[in-house]
Amino acid sequence: MKLLLALACVSLTLSAQTTGFPGVNDLRMNGVGSGTTSCFTSFVNAGPRTINFSIDGVPNSIVLIAAGVCQPGAAPLGPAGTLDLSLVSLNIILDGTAGIPGPFLLPWTVTNSAGLWSLGVAVNMPAGPVGSIQGLLLNASFPTGFAVTQAGSLFGLSLGAVPLCPSTIGMDLSPITEDGNVPIALSSPFTFYGVAYNTVFVNMNGNLTFVAPNPDFSPSQADFLGSQPRIAGVWDDWSPQDPAQGTVRARQTASSLAVEWFDVRHYGLVDCGLGASGFQDSNTFCIELAYLTGNITIRHGAMTLCSGSVTPSTDQLVGISPGFGSSAANNVDLSAGLSVAPSAGSALYEDFGLTTFGAFDLGPTWGSFSGLTFTSNGSGAGPYSSIPF
Repeated sequence: MKLLLALACVSLTLSAQTTGFPGVNDLRMNGVGSGTTSCFTSFVNAGPRTINFSIDGVPNSIVLIAAGVCQPGAAPLGPAGTLDLSLVSLNIILDGTAGIPGPFLLPWTVTNSAGLWSLGVAVNMPAGPVGSIQGLLLNASFPTGFAVTQAGSLFGLSLGAVPLCPSTIGMDLSPITEDGNVPIALSSPFTFYGVAYNTVFVNMNGNLTFVAPNPDFSPSQADFLGSQPRIAGVWDDWSPQDPAQGTVRARQTASSLAVEWFDVRHYGLVDCGLGASGFQDSNTFCIELAYLTGNITIRHGAMTLCSGSVTPSTDQLVGISPGFGSSAANNVDLSAGLSVAPSAGSALYEDFGLTTFGAFDLGPTWGSFSGLTFTSNGSGAGPYSSIPF
């Protein structure tokens, strides 16, 4: 701690840093953070899990971790960047242990031959804000002898009394091929726009179809209306065929089916302006079908949509459609309140690519979740109403 404070005292005043040396001092928490600015947030579901921390440095760099409250520009450290943690709450940690580490932790205080430092910590993640950390790398190859990572915060997502999707997930549907699908035989017929279906196709790009699988990764109002019957939780170009970029899982009972896209990322992050260099994108949502009532519930958990990127993704589509060109356009603001389809066969959706009602606004804030329930006039007969919660 004395070393870090001494650096702060003799340095120049600069604005809050992004990454002092991009590509060689990026901090990541559970894959989130690379290439982002301070202070990014990694959202993690509460409960028992492993939190993975990593830093890209240079070989044999000494790694120090400071924990505290994220406050951009709290301590200027000269050309290498700023310490974006408040000195009032600062605590220096060496590999997860406050103060001086024991011998079994010493190997992790130095980067490996490739310059990578990483640490996994098993925790019972509490709900709410947990804290913020920032790394400091000491190495003579840096112009000032040290480099500062961006700062990041951990937040435990609490889904409250009603889970985002059922807590017991029975079927892991990924990884499969890019833009792939999985057919699911329903335990009871589900009526959608007056037609009873016994099979649903779970498409990796965030939607369900009822006639055939659909690999379309480019959402649009025209396709949503003109193609087959579809329910879009968040139709976008997701990439859960790579386990590192999320999973799709499902649970079916005698009365319902729930499908969850958990922590999914955009394909190659091309939409995010980052190529394949980072994985800060994290999105969770689910679709639930109630067989008896024909109701459809869509819940949205953490939806970062490439936040912190050069070009955030903006073309999502959410809602329901009878397809086959049978419905006129009916783009509505789903978050504004009760929306009612004008007729039994009318689609009810929001195409965020049209920007009619602004950017995507169906995600949660600070550990809660948002949702939409599409109720039908009878058992899936329509017209449908959409009520946000």
